[in-house]
Amino acid sequence: MKTLLSPFNVISLLILALGYGTFWLVTRPQPLPDISGLDDGGKRVTVKVQLFYSDSQTTGFKPEDRQLEVREVEKGNLPQLTLDALLEGSRNQGLALVPRNAEHPTVFPRAGHLFVDLPKSWTKLGYSSSGEMVLLCGITRTLLSLSGYKDVTFMVGGKAADTLLGSADLTSVYDTQSCDLP
Repeated sequence: MKTLLSPFNVISLLILALGYGTFWLVTRPQPLPDISGLDDGGKRVTVKVQLFYSDSQTTGFKPEDRQLEVREVEKGNLPQLTLDALLEGSRNQGLALVPRNAEHPTVFPRAGHLFVDLPKSWTKLGYSSSGEMVLLCGITRTLLSLSGYKDVTFMVGGKAADTLLGSADLTSVYDTQSCDLP
């Protein structure tokens, strides 16, 4: 019985119990926080935006005013919300810029400039050179109708690209002058 309760065994047993207690404390699931009083991001506000769709000959644009209902916290993401509304399609007579099931680009606003990452799948749209310009300029005109932005730079698949479909130059920025179609 002496060897069972030796100081070494007692200290080892205490260290083992302390280790198990620590393991139990660290691995137990954390209680869920009480989120009942959290704010949902603020009140909703209505923002009027102007969307530019192609005309039937793809030689010009048909502007369409639309009301977007956004939460106060989403106002910084207004360029992305506006582009998503544009790609939903026209509610009037304008032609959609891309097919309804097409992936949506991502918009990155930076210090008055907008960077639009076009999906790589758009390189297979098969548009003519005028169709490509209407697509890029429709996006540009729509985004620059928002106040505070000077120009739009396009990327394809997260990387700088020379062109989208082989005609339009993506190496320079697009602004209201470069998209001066009727």
